[in-house]
Amino acid sequence: MIKSHKRHHNGGININGIITKLPDFFQEQVTKVWNDFHQLFGISRIKTTSFPHLTWVIAKESNEDLVDEKLNLIRKKTFPFVLSTNGIGIFTGKRPAVYIQIKPSIQILEFQKELYETFSDHSDGLKKFYAPERWIPHISLAIEDIDLSNIGKVMEYLLPTTFKHDLRIENISLVRKEKGQNMELVRDYWFAQENDPASMKN
Repeated sequence: MIKSHKRHHNGGININGIITKLPDFFQEQVTKVWNDFHQLFGISRIKTTSFPHLTWVIAKESNEDLVDEKLNLIRKKTFPFVLSTNGIGIFTGKRPAVYIQIKPSIQILEFQKELYETFSDHSDGLKKFYAPERWIPHISLAIEDIDLSNIGKVMEYLLPTTFKHDLRIENISLVRKEKGQNMELVRDYWFAQENDPASMKN
């Protein structure tokens, strides 16, 4: 059983999220970009997320035991699927971000909605940008320490890279992040396999 994490006595909060880690070859490619950003431009805030991933939903705090039970049920009825990356995008505003775009297929959007609704039943403070009607599927490359002074050089660096791949998604993961700490993995949930009936039960 996973221990539930709530508000600390010092006022800090464990932020919880549901993510998908990237296939090895693509994780290596994105990690190289993170490292180059750090060395070339001093951009390193993204590294507190620990590893490249797609985020499905984030909340300020959750009952991890109950979320764990629900995610285990979801993974038993979910088969691996493919998502397609589609180049570079930029979130504008006071805190710009650079990311890899993901084509928002009906399957992906419906799966994210299911995760959001499951998470919201046992969580507080869900981030508004992860509401299904606002969610933009993406893989972050730079967050928080990117601004007008360095974004031009960052985009110039990324120009030769297409970031167009079809990625087989086989799992989701529950993660937690304490204030000021790197993100940590709580548990992986591997999807059922159509040729393995036992994977739909265990």
